[in-house]
Amino acid sequence: MRIRQAALVALIIVVSGVRNYAEGQAQAAGEPRVVSSLDEIPALLEQRLGPGYTVTQQGHARHEVKLTISRANGELGAEYRIIDRSGQCNFFAIGDWCLQTSGHVDSKIDGVLRILLREIAMPRQATPLEPAPRPAWQVDNPPPDYQSPQMVQPPWLELQISHLPSWLVAVLLVIVPLALGWTIGRLARPQPGGARIVGPILVAVAIGAAVAIGMYLRVGLYDSIWFGVLLGGALIATLYQAVARIGRDKILVATVAVLLALVVAEIGARFVFLPSPPFDPKSSFLFMPPFEPNQVPYLRRNSTDHFLQWSLLRSDACALIYPDQYPVPFLDRVARSKAPTRAVIHVGDSMTFGMGVPPWATFTALLERHDPSVAHFNAGANGMSTDFYYAVVHHWVERLPTVMVVVYLFLNDPPEVDRYMPCCRERPLLQYGPDGVRERCPQPDWEPGYGNSVGWFARNSELPLPLFELGNYSRLFNQIRFTWMQRFNQNFYDSGHEKTSWDYFARDLAAIHDDMRARGIALVVVTLPLKPSLQMEDSHDTDGYRDYLRMKSTAEDLGIPTLDPWDYIGEQVHRYGADAVFLSNNDVHFNARGHALMAEWLSTRLPQYMAAEPAQAKDLRLR
Repeated sequence: MRIRQAALVALIIVVSGVRNYAEGQAQAAGEPRVVSSLDEIPALLEQRLGPGYTVTQQGHARHEVKLTISRANGELGAEYRIIDRSGQCNFFAIGDWCLQTSGHVDSKIDGVLRILLREIAMPRQATPLEPAPRPAWQVDNPPPDYQSPQMVQPPWLELQISHLPSWLVAVLLVIVPLALGWTIGRLARPQPGGARIVGPILVAVAIGAAVAIGMYLRVGLYDSIWFGVLLGGALIATLYQAVARIGRDKILVATVAVLLALVVAEIGARFVFLPSPPFDPKSSFLFMPPFEPNQVPYLRRNSTDHFLQWSLLRSDACALIYPDQYPVPFLDRVARSKAPTRAVIHVGDSMTFGMGVPPWATFTALLERHDPSVAHFNAGANGMSTDFYYAVVHHWVERLPTVMVVVYLFLNDPPEVDRYMPCCRERPLLQYGPDGVRERCPQPDWEPGYGNSVGWFARNSELPLPLFELGNYSRLFNQIRFTWMQRFNQNFYDSGHEKTSWDYFARDLAAIHDDMRARGIALVVVTLPLKPSLQMEDSHDTDGYRDYLRMKSTAEDLGIPTLDPWDYIGEQVHRYGADAVFLSNNDVHFNARGHALMAEWLSTRLPQYMAAEPAQAKDLRLR
């Protein structure tokens, strides 16, 4: 009886604490402090932090502010970017705000800023903008001869379970194995010696079968283990009659204790200022996409919620580098009904590739549509940098009648250079020596069992889906799942060459320049503008523009003709708004109108640099 009373008291304490917390949150949300300008945030934050901290505002746009917070001893605390949450938040959402952090996160700064952002609200008064005219080159439909690529679709896409909400699948991953384990245990218990002999055997078989079937269906390894452990636990509990042996009172106390511990940990995570992840991991998915490098990748054009997104994109990029070994992805980009006699290769990252728009609406496709005498091949790949640009151009120009290569540079190219690539045994693509730059892997060199082995599943599988989904509601579990991603998914960090990234960036451009000059192929660099900087009151007085100029000057110092559309695109943003050029919310990629504007702008500037005759290419039918 005392045990039951203690459990009941503990449960009352937990419920009361949760209710008080919810009431406090509701009260704070119901009485927001309305600020008239983002300029007020630094002063309020400095007042809350007290002596010893300095808050510096580096500039703001209509709906965003960037802060640098330092300590009195001169030690840099962190940089924060605060965005008015007028749409989807790709970072950490707090009330009406979206928060992105970088640098060394101080727990006090982080916590005070979070509390402040919950208390204030910004009146939404949109600045009147002119209606954006439709560019002459913008298209809404594919050309008549366009054929949609036949992408690889894993067989489990036909399963209805893949179309269920992830939270429902998470619930099923708890209920189904427990129910199945209880049923098997009930069936096995009447057998002589069942509890002593059959039990351990069935548990081992259950876990092994769950892992084997899971790998066959390409379910995440830890989801399979989770299923097997719950099934085995329910089976053992039923066989040994655990409830009767242990006692209902003790089980009740243990359950309440666990719940109380989780509530205390969650409150601590929210109020003891546990630093938040730099971004919220997106919803996980139960299945692991297949590894098929010589196919048009299933996920290559989709903005996927799968946590393996960057691993998949790197694998897709690898296939583009080696046309001889993987001709299908190459031909998907270059195949034409009639073999071209002159070609321009456009290489870049997702800005060039056209993330978020159909293939026929990208600026490379529009250039060819308005001048069919020159084929414009899109060699862009999501998440890549200048080392990839060198490798893919080096291989493609040998197979195409190339008159010009256009390299598109974006602000994330320098920090992302020299990252690990799976087709080079998780090493960088290039080697930098005193004699210049050369490919580390002239031929694809995958690790044995890549994409299919138990080791690969162990390194790349996400947390069990039920635990991952808890992160959507719990600060504690959100931190756990992000930490897991850092530990097991190396795609979230680079290869550790931050100090030399600009040097590698310059050497990559120099290598491309030397390679094209030796082949007699024209080379042009186009620097692409950054949406958040263009939204600032003075876009030229931003870190983004300073890095932009550094990229531009790096190319110009090498003698590479460089085209600069910053002011052209910036005028469009100033007159018509960012959504008239870029995808909505916080997305930095061009929308269909932005691609049409870029195509029109490039069409008057690129032709003057084209070589008169194409370089010698291998005899390859592009159809």
